[in-house]
Amino acid sequence: MGLLVGDARLASWIVPPLPRWIAPNSNAPAAISLGALGESIVGVEGQSLVARRTADGGEIGKLDMGPGIPASTPIPINTGSGIPLVGIDWRIAGVQAVQHAVDFGTLTEPWSAQPLPFGGFFGSSVGDLDQDGIDEWYSMNGPLNRRNVLTGAITTFPTISTGYSLPMISSFNGGARQLLLQAGANSPKLVAADMSLVWAAETPEPMYVTAGTRTQCASGTRFVSPALNSPVLRAYHGGTGAIVSIRVFASGKTTRLRQQLSPDGAPARFPQQRKLRWGRLIVAGCARRFDGRLAVWRRRVHARPEVVFRLRRARRRSLSW
Repeated sequence: MGLLVGDARLASWIVPPLPRWIAPNSNAPAAISLGALGESIVGVEGQSLVARRTADGGEIGKLDMGPGIPASTPIPINTGSGIPLVGIDWRIAGVQAVQHAVDFGTLTEPWSAQPLPFGGFFGSSVGDLDQDGIDEWYSMNGPLNRRNVLTGAITTFPTISTGYSLPMISSFNGGARQLLLQAGANSPKLVAADMSLVWAAETPEPMYVTAGTRTQCASGTRFVSPALNSPVLRAYHGGTGAIVSIRVFASGKTTRLRQQLSPDGAPARFPQQRKLRWGRLIVAGCARRFDGRLAVWRRRVHARPEVVFRLRRARRRSLSW
């Protein structure tokens, strides 16, 4: 395990990046801008959170997190002024996560948090949902949690839950930002900044992975998500939660199943689906900071956003919705 930072200008599918510097003991790294401290790579070395300069790997600072292991990669937190904090979910004994926020300007933690018990999966996201210029930190260990990044105070919403989730902050209907909860044990849900429910999608399958992405199409915003142990990929209407397109990956090929919708985009009955032999589906990758700037590794072809997947037969598929 370790970290290599390289120059990718001459890299290709068969030629790796030219190494710039290596941190052999660094794990769970993330590229984070630390304001006046410059661009950095922040990772975990032993039980310390360490920031290094992207240019040469020189150490900016480190802080001991105590016994445990990272449950996530580091994430930038905007406090509205000064150097941003760096947050990390830190797994400790007893299947619990402690959320740490580090100020690399002072090498301190401005607040301490109590452990959050969880059931095997813990994910969180940071973003400015209420658009006041200061981020909030959202997580789910059963119910939804919202943490004040200035004080560390946490507010829990018992009526909002999808079992477990990786929250995504963005606009899904062209207006104000919303919070999309990628379902762990239930269907995806969209929540407004005041924590009111915008929509809860219907789905014929009870289990989804937290690997969906927000995609902007010519016809509007879509939430695209695979299913667990299933060849089905679905696109949800950002404004209504209705399923507007379904793709079935089978034997290295894609099959498109269109679903009839009412003019207002309301959910319709699910079409009959044949059982198909299916290949393994791997989503290209997701970012942890979901504020609409980056949600999945994507490419643009002819100004059309495309989500890239890899199939068992080593083909690359680019799908538009």
